Amino acid sequence: KWCPLLTAAWRTTAAATPKPLKTAGVFHLRSSEGKYKLNFSQAQEACKAEGATLATFKQLSDAQQV
Repeated sequence: KWCPLLTAAWRTTAAATPKPLKTAGVFHLRSSEGKYKLNFSQAQEACKAEGATLATFKQLSDAQQV
């Protein structure tokens, strides 16, 4: 899982399938104070709380191509 400053990616595993089904995507994390209000450390902690990590620029670029 990866997460850029205000964007995070998620992976899920479908419990009903014989093999784990992994998917990845991008989602925005917003501070309770508003859009684009997290600093780097706060973004890392927010991603960690969601089970994600900060995304690389390549991961963001790949997500935009989908």
